[in-house]
Amino acid sequence: MNTSRKTGRTGKQWSIACLLVLFFASVVPANTYAAETSVITQQWEKTKAFYQQSELLADDWGSIHRLYAGLPVDEAYLQTVNTKISEGALPKKPTSVALTIVGLSAAGVNAEQFVDVNYVNQLLSMEKSSLSAGTNEAAWTLLALDSGSYTADDTVTRDWLISTLLEMQQTDGTWPGFQPDMTTMAMTALAPYNTSDHPDIQMAINKAASAFEGTIPDNSNSIAQLIIALSANGMDANATPFTDDKSTSLVDALLSYALEDGSFYWNAEQTESNAFATKDAFHALLAYVTYQKEGKGQIYNDLLQKRNNLDQPESGNQITDEPTTTAPDEKSVNIKLTVSSNAKQLASENVEASTPLQGLKKVLEQNDIPFTIQDTEFGPYLSGIAGLEAGTIDANAGWQFAITRDGKTSLPGAAANAPELLEAGDGIHFFYGGFGVGPASDASATIIGPSTIAVAVEKAVTTYDSSYNASITYVPASDVTVSFGGATATTNAHGIAVLNNVTDGADVIKIDDYQADSLPSIVPSTIPIQLDGMVVDELWVDAYAKASVKKAIENEWMRTQEVTGAFLPDMSLTRAEVIQLLIQHLPHKPSNSTPLFADVTTSSPFADSIHAAHEAGWIKGEEDGNFHPNEEVTRQELSLILARALQLPATEVDGSFNDETTIWPEARPAVYALHSAGIFKGTGSLFLPSENVTREMAAVILDRLHTFNESSHANAS
Repeated sequence: MNTSRKTGRTGKQWSIACLLVLFFASVVPANTYAAETSVITQQWEKTKAFYQQSELLADDWGSIHRLYAGLPVDEAYLQTVNTKISEGALPKKPTSVALTIVGLSAAGVNAEQFVDVNYVNQLLSMEKSSLSAGTNEAAWTLLALDSGSYTADDTVTRDWLISTLLEMQQTDGTWPGFQPDMTTMAMTALAPYNTSDHPDIQMAINKAASAFEGTIPDNSNSIAQLIIALSANGMDANATPFTDDKSTSLVDALLSYALEDGSFYWNAEQTESNAFATKDAFHALLAYVTYQKEGKGQIYNDLLQKRNNLDQPESGNQITDEPTTTAPDEKSVNIKLTVSSNAKQLASENVEASTPLQGLKKVLEQNDIPFTIQDTEFGPYLSGIAGLEAGTIDANAGWQFAITRDGKTSLPGAAANAPELLEAGDGIHFFYGGFGVGPASDASATIIGPSTIAVAVEKAVTTYDSSYNASITYVPASDVTVSFGGATATTNAHGIAVLNNVTDGADVIKIDDYQADSLPSIVPSTIPIQLDGMVVDELWVDAYAKASVKKAIENEWMRTQEVTGAFLPDMSLTRAEVIQLLIQHLPHKPSNSTPLFADVTTSSPFADSIHAAHEAGWIKGEEDGNFHPNEEVTRQELSLILARALQLPATEVDGSFNDETTIWPEARPAVYALHSAGIFKGTGSLFLPSENVTREMAAVILDRLHTFNESSHANAS
């Protein structure tokens, strides 16, 4: 069965920030520029104004934003860092310490001597194994040192960090981890050393950059990270080779995500203003504008000096309506919050909360369930609940959350501590899952008997190409548990479940996939449902085929499955099945001949149809003398059979199909004859001759055959 949906849609390309979101054709000539410099500068000023007018958080990133937005140092931020010191709550992860160093540098504070704490020494005194645990750790450590020209010690030197990063680079030019984030982090950290004095670094940067030539990621965060890295290394992200086949540059692409207020959204499916997207875009625009002025846009280097050089207005002339750093009042709403491990539900409570994270803490504390939340450079990160830590079952496994609103479950494009994310009545589900797992995307259902319904469930599967562009294919969700109206059942290989003894009405179905020793294949979900489908799996019937499928069922041209009532529209038909259908709907002479094919015995249920079709001249055997009845039939094979059966005159091959050369020469006249008769059409300008004939495709052809026959009889009379 061909289970993939024929209308595949492009999906998310995940950046590292989104993995931590749990919390927190013409060719452009060389050196051709896309977006005008003035447009880029205007957007930079507009986004800077957005930050100047926003209520910036008193954190490390907010400190960086204030520096580049031309705002005074945030005393509330420094007090926050000071409070952590007094409470003994210093960050422990290398990346968290490094980000604090960068934040302090942006505030004009020497991170080697803030309130008697030497953050630089704290970072460099960590085990080398921690500082080199991954690309992120080594890159952030190097960035932290260079944010204030801090002195490295004798053990963790800049040379050691650089060598560590170069050794991590993979053969394709990228660095290990999620792309392009890890590669751009390494490129940005190495940028100050990308000079003729370091040919090995030059080679590494050029190789990394070439890995992303000619492609544009499908979200603003990843685009921004590439612009930051390229600008830092003196490469133009607004010119070839960093354009796609439509002459869209990385800068063009980033600007397309800008909103009217100066903020940015994440991707085509998450079009509201997004804090992470705006942060990365702000930095990317700054990096590119700096690159245009100075030849390199190294925005995370020498922050201490940049803050000290920033002209501050005299105290008597300071703006009185400076944006406050106090977080806005957070409105609590009533939500239903559920927590599930991979194996079972751990807790479910109604709770008042202003953010999913706050609600989670309340529910876990009310149920005495232990949990661990770590500080990271992207914000709080939920690393474990009830002893189940991130990376336990799979290296990419971790705690995530989904929101159910108006009966539909989705993964939000925001952190779990983001304000204004919740609405009253939301269902929040924290679950343990792997990278790329998503909620049920759609479902359809129908009544097939007394107190019995059949439900078809679809899920999204994310795949990545060699350029790390993600696409989503929608497939049947097999082996998942479906609950509805007091009944529960498991879906079969076609994503269909039959629920017996349904006792009460409901307007949503619940779906989950708890596994004792593995990760769930689907996010615990609910989906609104109506019991009015013509068949249970109507959601997989393409729009062009729905009317024909309905006719095929009502007129009993084709049968549905006995147990589930499913039509299975995407299932490919065999050669024998196609002949059986055509024999039932086209004139032919009964066959009493002896078997002509060695692989079609008289006991075969299709024997009479196959022999009659052969006798009528519709079909021929293969070179080996067999018919191969169980092989799937292709579109060009069916064209030959239909043209013979209908005795259509050969039609001139006129080149209407762009893939004409891939059609068998002997089948081309048949293809064009059927196309001219309106019986067999292509997809746009393609005929797709080697694609298999599916059940929904057969229903459409049968419908057209009936119309063709009626028209022929009318003309004959």
